[in-house]
Amino acid sequence: MIPAFLAATFFAASATTGRVLAGIFSSGAQVNLYRLIISSVVLGCWALTTGNGLFGPGWLTLWISGFIGFGLGDVALFHSLRALGARLTVMLIHCLATPMAGLMEWVFIGTRIRPVEGFVTFFILAGVLVALLGQNPLSRKGVTGRELPWKGWIWGIIASLGQAGGAVLSRSAYGSMQAAGVESDALSIAWIRILGGVVFSFLYLVASSSSGPVGRWPLTHRGRRFRVLFGLLILNGLLGPAIGVSCFQWALRTTPTALVLPVVALAPVLLIPVSEKIDGTRPTLLSIAGGLIAIISVVILGIFRES
Repeated sequence: MIPAFLAATFFAASATTGRVLAGIFSSGAQVNLYRLIISSVVLGCWALTTGNGLFGPGWLTLWISGFIGFGLGDVALFHSLRALGARLTVMLIHCLATPMAGLMEWVFIGTRIRPVEGFVTFFILAGVLVALLGQNPLSRKGVTGRELPWKGWIWGIIASLGQAGGAVLSRSAYGSMQAAGVESDALSIAWIRILGGVVFSFLYLVASSSSGPVGRWPLTHRGRRFRVLFGLLILNGLLGPAIGVSCFQWALRTTPTALVLPVVALAPVLLIPVSEKIDGTRPTLLSIAGGLIAIISVVILGIFRES
């Protein structure tokens, strides 16, 4: 459970810069492409020298999982962020991705979790849900939940499918590697998956007439502000796709997807203590109580996994 909790922590840190970037760039695919390129360069330096990032058993499955998860899933994530806001998007994605992944892994891989683990997982998601609803995620610039763009909900569902499918395919690749007696480190595996995301984001940008040229920089952020914006992209690429994803892959190596994703869903909960500085929202008692339920449930799940 420790790797999954670390992933949640780094994803939470990455979300702060991702929220800013989503509001600056006209296309979520453009943001995703830039940050994935940055992380692929960093992880590639490891994978192609010290690590094990070359072709081998499970490589193609990992690449496809990245194409689906970091490509389709993350592009949909940024579109949903622009339409629904950060907290509602994250709540929708994490709460849908967990049951989707559990069903996919059971059907295609045959992985089952113990009833007690499923019970504790329910309380993790319930705590996340209470925490985010306590922060009133449907309140966004005076817009009610019914008035939120329906496209934002669709993008959120697509992002959930991308996250679940990418994670399950990663687990499948681990099985192929284990059967072939091949060992690889989490950084190298994250690099292979991110390459798939880079390809999808690039193809999406080229195919989408509304996205504009791949290299078009936001007009209001040229000149002296270039370094600031580029620094945000580097920070987001390192915290999320590089370090966060590496911890995520580390967790998936030994733990079923249906147990990893609920822990990763703690990411928005971890932002509650600093939400007032991020978006001016003061944490409520309900959101704090929900966060405590989720975190305590993660600790209990970790104890059961060790037993």
